[in-house]
Amino acid sequence: MAKIKLLSPQEAQKIAAGEVVERPANIVKELIENALDAGATQISLYLEDGGRKLIRVTDNGCGMSAEDARLSIEHHATSKITSVQDLEQIATFGFRGEALSSIASVSLMTLSTKQAEDALGTCLEIAEGKITKESSVAMNTGTEIIIRDIFFNVPARQKFLKTKETEWRTILHLFDAFCLAYQQVSFTLYHDDRLIYTSPATNLLAERIAQLFEPAFSKNILTFEGSLERMHVRITGVCTNPHYTRFDRSHIFVFVQQRWVKNHKLINAFIKGYQNMLQPQKYPAGALFITLDPHYIDVNIHPRKEEVQFLHPKIIEDLIQETIQQALEKAHTQALSSNSAIIKVPERAVQINQDQSRPVPRYNFDNLAQNQPFIAAEKVSPQPEQSEKAIKSEEFLKILDQTLLPVTEDKQVAFLLMPQYRLIGQLKLTYLLIESQEGLILIDQHAAHERVLYERLRKNFDDVARIRLLFPQIIRINAVDMALFEEYLPLLSIFGMEVQRMSEHEIIITETPVLLKNQSLEDCIKQAISVVHEYHYLDRNELKKIILERVHAQLSCKAAVKAGDELSPESMHEIIKDLYSADNKLTCPHGRPTMWELKSGDIEKKFKRDYR
Repeated sequence: MAKIKLLSPQEAQKIAAGEVVERPANIVKELIENALDAGATQISLYLEDGGRKLIRVTDNGCGMSAEDARLSIEHHATSKITSVQDLEQIATFGFRGEALSSIASVSLMTLSTKQAEDALGTCLEIAEGKITKESSVAMNTGTEIIIRDIFFNVPARQKFLKTKETEWRTILHLFDAFCLAYQQVSFTLYHDDRLIYTSPATNLLAERIAQLFEPAFSKNILTFEGSLERMHVRITGVCTNPHYTRFDRSHIFVFVQQRWVKNHKLINAFIKGYQNMLQPQKYPAGALFITLDPHYIDVNIHPRKEEVQFLHPKIIEDLIQETIQQALEKAHTQALSSNSAIIKVPERAVQINQDQSRPVPRYNFDNLAQNQPFIAAEKVSPQPEQSEKAIKSEEFLKILDQTLLPVTEDKQVAFLLMPQYRLIGQLKLTYLLIESQEGLILIDQHAAHERVLYERLRKNFDDVARIRLLFPQIIRINAVDMALFEEYLPLLSIFGMEVQRMSEHEIIITETPVLLKNQSLEDCIKQAISVVHEYHYLDRNELKKIILERVHAQLSCKAAVKAGDELSPESMHEIIKDLYSADNKLTCPHGRPTMWELKSGDIEKKFKRDYR
């Protein structure tokens, strides 16, 4: 008896459908793309249970005849191409001829459609890829497709569907991408009978961004444009200025030939345009549109058309980075010119008083139980002779050259082994210089103080006193973040925050720990959201741990002294002493080194005193 058997066409189609239909978001993508290809200017999306129970897409496109409606669910039926050669010039979304066929084979589908010239439309009821009922129906010109019970007949695939919340936020992110790419189309989104988005058509990308995201995003955007003639490449879009940042990359959208794609290299090129402009672990937001000669790109490398392949990817990446960088530099130059034209400040008025010293705030964690916030020490009297003995920083840096070595665990220095040193002073109001037995050590005052505060927060954050906010703070977040974060709101209680959902796009904070009294609560919330974006697959305990670490790092960074702060000798000694006592003293919480070492031998070589 033969062991190899031919599968029935129905079973083969169910298996093949898995390449195109993996989750509800794939269905939404295919249906909206078909609506756009049909010339729709109004598209409505209705969902239930994150799309697992119901997906309904209604459009006002050209519609189909009864014959075309019947053919549309056949395997490899398409109106877009006639041969494989046509793939090189494809300008529409759907061309495989697999989408509706695959969706119909693993769901219960109802397709209603009508052309403008027809008096009545056609309604097809389809189960497992077969038409079970056909009828005429009165309807407006366009198409409506209803999908129920995805994978009802493929239990092996159905059990791999994610939770309602996960599927919902995946669709939300996709919906945002369609809205950004097609500003001239009006989109509406409903979920579980709730209206989530109404995005009217607009001619301005900035207006579309204002419809979808929090106000801070749209208020801090810059436009950019770049091109490369030899490949007919053009890039346009918007990016945020450095005043607006996120803790994750989720709001960088990349479109190629007006198709949203997932390409980490293109996103990295976008971020590289901000080199040296953003703090560590902070990211911009924006939308990047790339158009180029179809011969230089393959859009047909992925079954769900989520990825693209460039013939010369490095050229595209370099163009993106350079264009973003130029846009930011131009905006910075214009801002400086504008400020200088409006404000005329006498030169003497902006001189820094070198005799003013700012002490390092002392933090008394023993008083937290008595509702005491950080206790600042009394200001130390400035040392008049300090400015007279200021180090000539530019000349000193020439000596340093390439001889600095990072202090690492396997290369301990005298300072780490024995807390005896001689304080030399402050270099460029940023680095503390101390003499050790081995030579010279430079300590980054911000990184060192940040590490000190982080360790104190980490050890003393449990059971901190809370305060009830006299005026509760309302924070607006976009629908994607809300869908992601709503189920994790109770986690915020681990560091003393009382947070509740207020509306589809807003949360309200009514209580906060005293440690956060003078900090940005919005930044803390965004930091927590970014952690959930990145680590939502972990269990709750692991997620709690990471959120605490990120929030502690952020708070310590905000509270630490900054580069440019002039410190008194007492303050410098305090930082050095506390750093010596801290755990993980070699780096700040973000991983930057706190100290570097210049060996005596290296200094002697520079002065030709190495006689060995």
